[in-house]
Amino acid sequence: MLPLCQKAVDSRLTHKVYTTILTNVQSTNAARLVPAAAIAAGLPSESAATLLAALPMGASALAEVPGITNEIIAAAGAAFQQSYFIGLRTTALSSLSFGVIAIIACLFCNEIAPKMDNKIEVFLENDENAGKNKYH
Repeated sequence: MLPLCQKAVDSRLTHKVYTTILTNVQSTNAARLVPAAAIAAGLPSESAATLLAALPMGASALAEVPGITNEIIAAAGAAFQQSYFIGLRTTALSSLSFGVIAIIACLFCNEIAPKMDNKIEVFLENDENAGKNKYH
């Protein structure tokens, strides 16, 4: 039961860590890349914040941004995708640190090869050999 609980805790923890990394990196880069790309494509600078807020909400919200054109939407969409690329790349690279920690932890594990033999220390309690248990 304990390994299942530990697996659930680990799963929730890693999900939270990865989601936090993705959200923070993507939102930071979207706030930097999207307005710059939209302004370079011709959007008035005073509409940049409105565009950034409307971009995740879809086409109807984008149509209400003052000064918006299809070229601006395409440039902002590409910049938004680039921000997700950066976020996913950073999230994937962060998993390397967990792998390195796991490899280092493995270096401190005891060698179990001497214990890998055909000797059965404890039999199942509902097995016909249960009476042979001397440790359980």
